[in-house]
Amino acid sequence: MADTITNMPHVDSSDNQWINWHKAMRARYGKEAANTRFIQLWQDRGSSEANTRALRQYAESQDLSISGNFFEGIGDNISKTWNGLGSGFSSIGSFALIGAFIVLAIIGFVIYKAMKE
Repeated sequence: MADTITNMPHVDSSDNQWINWHKAMRARYGKEAANTRFIQLWQDRGSSEANTRALRQYAESQDLSISGNFFEGIGDNISKTWNGLGSGFSSIGSFALIGAFIVLAIIGFVIYKAMKE
């Protein structure tokens, strides 16, 4: 654990390295101190490569807020919604839902083309 704490994440660190470092800090110093140091370090050394959905979900579970861009936020919300919808369906139901989405997308495209002309 000591090695993990002293090897602070840097610009080239992966999302897992950031997560493991925060877990080690939290275990040794407590959540509040770990969160404070994480945010300070993220602002100095965080990178878009490490800013993955997994890291944002972990950060959210630890009451941390790391910035993602607008599209990352949309992707996270779509994923949460899709997972919520899909959890109630069997695999056949999921395929039906995907099929319905595709049909609606095609209908929307046809209407868009018709209105454009």
